[in-house]
Amino acid sequence: MAAELQTRRGRTFFWIGLGVFPVFWVWWMNARQFTSEQMRAARVWTGLYVVAVVVAWWMVPEFRMRVNHLPWNYSFIAYEVGVWLWIWLLFRIVKLPANVMGFVIWLDIISMFFHSFRPVLNLLPQHPLALLWILIPATVHLLVEPVRLYEARLKSHLPWYSMNGDLSTQEHERVACAEAMQIAEGYWSRAEERHESEREAMAANTFGFGWEGQFIEFNIKAPDRISCTVATMRPYVPWFLRRWMGKKIREEELPGRDMMMAKIEKFFRSVAAERRR
Repeated sequence: MAAELQTRRGRTFFWIGLGVFPVFWVWWMNARQFTSEQMRAARVWTGLYVVAVVVAWWMVPEFRMRVNHLPWNYSFIAYEVGVWLWIWLLFRIVKLPANVMGFVIWLDIISMFFHSFRPVLNLLPQHPLALLWILIPATVHLLVEPVRLYEARLKSHLPWYSMNGDLSTQEHERVACAEAMQIAEGYWSRAEERHESEREAMAANTFGFGWEGQFIEFNIKAPDRISCTVATMRPYVPWFLRRWMGKKIREEELPGRDMMMAKIEKFFRSVAAERRR
C-alpha cells in the first residue's frame, strides 16, 4: 500500500474510502505516510461516524429500515463485487502472459468462470454478513504491497555466520549486501591481530554468508591472503539431479580486500537471481 499512497490518485482514493467507511480504512494509517494531524482528524471522524450510526440505528426507525434494504448490504451485489476483487487480486499477484494470445485466453477463462458462477450468486441468502465477501479481498489487496516489500527484503538479505572457539558455526541475523561488506571490512581490519593458537586465529578470522546450501566463506590469513570458498547451485540442472550434480564448489585465494568485496557482491547477486527463478 505504501507505493500506491505515494501518488496523488492513491491518496485521493484513500481519503474517499476513509470518508465513506472510516471504521475500515482508519486502521491502515501510520506515521510514515500521514501526519499526526491527519491521523487525529481521521480518528475523530471515525468516532463521530460510529456514534452517529449507533444513535441513528436506535433512535431513527426509518434509518434502520433503509439500512436493512440497501442493495449492497445483500448477497448478489456484495458477492459479485467480491468475485471481481479476487479477480483483480489475481491480476496483481500472478505474472500475466507476455503475448496477446495468452492474455486473451486468460480473459476467456475468467469470463467462463464468472458466467458459470453468476447463477450461484442468486441462490445465496441475503444477509449483512455478505459484506465479508468484499472486506476480505479488500484487506488482502491492502496486504499485497507489504508482503512484496517483505519478500524483496528476504531475497536481498542473507544470514551470516562466524566461528566459535570450538570451530562450530554461529548463525547471525540476515544482512543486505552493503551490511555484508561492512562485516567483511571489520574482519579484514583485524587480520593482523596476533592469536595464541592457529585454532583461535581460524575462529577469529573466518566468516561467511549463506542460504539453503549456497554459501561464500572467507578465512583472512593476512590482508593480502584471503582464502575464499564459494558454493553455488548450477543453473538448469533438473531438480531430481540437484542433490548430486546441482552444487558447484570453488576454492581460491584472493590477493586483497577489493577482490573480497567483489566476490561478496557477485554472490549476493547470484543468490537473488536464483531466488527469482
